Amino acid sequence: MTPLFKKLNLTTQSVIHVLNAPNSFSAELEALNEVEVRRERKASGDFVLAFAITQAEADSASQLIASCTEGDAIVWMAYPKVTSRRYRCAFHRDPAGAISRVGRARASS
Repeated sequence: MTPLFKKLNLTTQSVIHVLNAPNSFSAELEALNEVEVRRERKASGDFVLAFAITQAEADSASQLIASCTEGDAIVWMAYPKVTSRRYRCAFHRDPAGAISRVGRARASS
């Protein structure tokens, strides 16, 4: 288990779903021993980590996450900080923004 995934509350899950991860995140995923990492977009699960840079990616991930998780799933949406020099993000963490749509999409389905 990596320190990052401990912070993300990965505990007893043996399968996780990671959507749209950048290549720079590969080493972090490869360090997960005894955890199966699935990257397909139609899988259900109780631990999902989605990456988004554009509003469309965030919306797509939100809809998918809302449709393929149940109960107390652990869901993370990763996006670049405003101060990132490597990536530019089309949205931010404003509560009215894309991140809060996951909960609204789930509530309406």
